Amino acid sequence: TALATGLPITERRNHSYRLSYYEPAGTDATIYIPSPDLKFINDTGNNILIQTRFEGDNDVYFDFWGKSDGRIVSSTTPVIFNIIKPAPTKIVETTELPVGQKKCTESAHNGAQTYFDYTVVYNPETENENKVVTRFNSKYVPWQAVCLLGVEKLSTTTATSSTSTDLIQ
Repeated sequence: TALATGLPITERRNHSYRLSYYEPAGTDATIYIPSPDLKFINDTGNNILIQTRFEGDNDVYFDFWGKSDGRIVSSTTPVIFNIIKPAPTKIVETTELPVGQKKCTESAHNGAQTYFDYTVVYNPETENENKVVTRFNSKYVPWQAVCLLGVEKLSTTTATSSTSTDLIQ
């Protein structure tokens, strides 16, 4: 939503992992207290109201309300490169599943790098037209799949995460 406003983005960090619900790749921003953060400047000379709303179980929206100053916003399609495959599936033994049963708790995601160009044109169709182009870069690390495997007795080489409760922590 902040990108769609044309407001200058002064601080942004992508998520660490590329997941389908952050698409298109490279246009996401993570927020975590106390940082990283997403910051932008209201350079419109007018007030902006930001409302949040939730729809259904998984959708959150940020609606920006304010007076338009006529700026025009566009961006290129993100370029995805340097794709890195994740490590092989990590198998974690557990005595909480029937022997031989396998239950995957994490799915694999490729790592990658992306970039896209974001253009804001101020005062279009006037002598004072001003165009600002910003390139946003992102780097995602690969994420390996993790599966639990039911065993009768934990082997001596099993990591300390041997129960589903341990995996959540």
